[in-house]
Amino acid sequence: MPTMNVQILKTAICLGSVAAVLLLLGLTLPHQYSVRRHIVINADSRIIHNYVNDLRQWEKWVPWTRIDPALRIIPGRLHRGPGAWQTWQGRDWQGQLIVTHSAPNEGIRYQIFVDRSTPMTLHSTMKYRRLGKKKTEVTWTAHGAFESPLTGGFYAMMMDAIFGDLFTKGLVNLKRLIEQQ
Repeated sequence: MPTMNVQILKTAICLGSVAAVLLLLGLTLPHQYSVRRHIVINADSRIIHNYVNDLRQWEKWVPWTRIDPALRIIPGRLHRGPGAWQTWQGRDWQGQLIVTHSAPNEGIRYQIFVDRSTPMTLHSTMKYRRLGKKKTEVTWTAHGAFESPLTGGFYAMMMDAIFGDLFTKGLVNLKRLIEQQ
């Protein structure tokens, strides 16, 4: 019987040590994240802007609905330009997107408020850079920080992998949609 108690004690010490290391790591990891992806589209920025600036057009190219078939997007009264907004409800998440700036030669800025187990706010842009008469580089970015002292750093570490892949898919869809017109 004493051997069993020693094994239980060793296991408890081991698990406690792992928990302490994860706790310390969580407290020391940076909670800020930044995601950036870009693509070159063979079109003028004004044509691209028609799809980026109008939230009704987003369902044609953003990958969100493909990853969550239960996602329901509810458009706002204003769907284009500064002040345009939409809300959504998915299987495990809900939130709101609000456009804060829009210019046909520059791109858009918007904020996303996500309500789930770890609420977050993403500050995002889609910027245009003219490369030629009918070539435009589109750069999609997001940045922010997680407030949770224990888990925020772990979430921040995963943001580039998660959102970077989605941004790449969305940009490829946008390019295909515009260049096939």
